[in-house]
Amino acid sequence: MAGRLTAENLCQYSMSKHAAIAFSDGLRRECRKWGVKVSTIEPIIYRTPMAGADYIGPEIERQWRESPDSVRELYGQQYYDHFMARKDRFGSHWSSGTDINEVLDPMVDAIRSSEPRIRYAPAGKWFIQLALSVAQHLPLELYDYLFAHRSRREPKLAALQ
Repeated sequence: MAGRLTAENLCQYSMSKHAAIAFSDGLRRECRKWGVKVSTIEPIIYRTPMAGADYIGPEIERQWRESPDSVRELYGQQYYDHFMARKDRFGSHWSSGTDINEVLDPMVDAIRSSEPRIRYAPAGKWFIQLALSVAQHLPLELYDYLFAHRSRREPKLAALQ
């Protein structure tokens, strides 16, 4: 779903997903004339090694350590510490789980079906499905207000203080 909604602190990840959806949409439209059907599989959030605390924490620490002094000074230690303290909350609340079959089954269906769906959004927790469905239809100003409210409580960048 990161290809439909861009969450704070996930810009680069969302960009890659937006690009994949745009490619899939374009390919589907171009290949229709030859009878080739293209489906997009859009899982929500699954606990994979890349999304686990064992990877994310050390990776963020590595990136912080390897950032130029000017970048670390711009953000400031307080901002970094706050980010590290809340990084694990997102995955635990929003993760759909670890059952990879919820993603693989739609892939198999798309390949085997004579009439595959254009878009598959593998099931996750019902409240995540509902929240994302509603969020996609909100005016951007309202979406930003509702989902960026935590940002207003974060420490400011050191450079802005």
